[in-house]
Amino acid sequence: MALSRAAAVAATAGGGGRTALLRSAAGAVPRSPVGCLFAQAGARRTFALVADGPPRLRLRGLPYTATVNEVYDFVREYRLANGSDSGTGAVQLLKSRGRKPTGQAFVYFEDASEAIRAKDELHKRPWCIAGPSVYRVEVLEDFKGRTI
Repeated sequence: MALSRAAAVAATAGGGGRTALLRSAAGAVPRSPVGCLFAQAGARRTFALVADGPPRLRLRGLPYTATVNEVYDFVREYRLANGSDSGTGAVQLLKSRGRKPTGQAFVYFEDASEAIRAKDELHKRPWCIAGPSVYRVEVLEDFKGRTI
């Protein structure tokens, strides 16, 4: 039994800035005010916006044809972690359920200060020009790093 849109909205609207719970056939799944999740019947697939392992940045707006090596070239000036929390390299290209590229990637860094420096310098930097389109990469903090 998948969650209806109304049930998800009702569960998150009543949170008032506190952790809310969404219920599915798999049971109660916590949802933080700054996170999101996927709740599926019979599956325990969750997606957290805040990483637990090494600090990571989310790159958004990549061309669908972008490769891992091109992402490494884009962030070559920064100290990357030896790997990610899922056991892969420091760069992960995100795929949809159908295994198609989403135009997003996670990049893992050695420490939070290096990730913040990379975010400040790379946000909205052009990736490439393809015909009339300029691909500008959005770089989003995906860790508990900077507080204002």
